[in-house]
Amino acid sequence: MGEAFGRGLFAQRIKDKSPDWTIKQWLQQTEKDVWGPLGSEFTFTKISPDVATTFMSRNPLAQASSEQSAAALFNFGVMRGLFLSAFPHGNL
Repeated sequence: MGEAFGRGLFAQRIKDKSPDWTIKQWLQQTEKDVWGPLGSEFTFTKISPDVATTFMSRNPLAQASSEQSAAALFNFGVMRGLFLSAFPHGNL
């Protein structure tokens, strides 16, 4: 369910998708058009054209939910849907 939601977010919110996107460009676009409006915040410990290492520092869904594990799994599905929409073969 989270993955389908992520794919829908990508289709609705990400307007400019380049066929030769890098992970860095994808992260910048999703942060601006998806995560920022949802109130999520991330801290990147490494970001380059090919690699991104991150942890979520603010997740309003998990904070508001009594089932934080389910909220975290849903959020993982959303991220997966957003990523696979940008990189359909799962690679860069």
